Amino acid sequence: ALGRMLPPDTFLAEEQGEGSLKVVAGDAAATLPLTVAVGPLFTIDLIPPAVEMNAGSDTTFRAVGYDAYRNTVEIEPEWGVSRGLGVFTEPGHFTARTAATGFVTAQVGNVVGTAALTIHPGPVDRVVVSPKDVEVAAGDGVTFGAVAYDADGNVVPSEFAWTLADPESGSID
Repeated sequence: ALGRMLPPDTFLAEEQGEGSLKVVAGDAAATLPLTVAVGPLFTIDLIPPAVEMNAGSDTTFRAVGYDAYRNTVEIEPEWGVSRGLGVFTEPGHFTARTAATGFVTAQVGNVVGTAALTIHPGPVDRVVVSPKDVEVAAGDGVTFGAVAYDADGNVVPSEFAWTLADPESGSID
């Protein structure tokens, strides 16, 4: 339906399209052509509305604008992302960088649509061990620490397997 009549004689336009309005008085009638155009932008929906992904991967978002009656409004939004979680390389095409949670936004004027974003670390790219250079006296011990990182510098929670590179060097208890 293009809309509805409100008493006594007001037409409330709702759905975009073309039709006609008929007015009857006694035995006489008049028909008027009626065109309902899209209203001003009221809201923006992002598709998908939520994404979980790994750092280093990419995905595409789509923004759809609507007027107050959910008629589709053509838009070309400005894309953004919170907390430096990644970058848009082209409209809607997002590449994740930082492991954290936040939002993707599509904005036209004062109207903003959002999608929830959760970025997990990517696969382990490198392991940093400390201390780096070790010289230890016989009978003394050294405690090492290790941190795993993905290609974007995010810490990747990891379990480490420690071995001696040269089996002739001794053993690990």
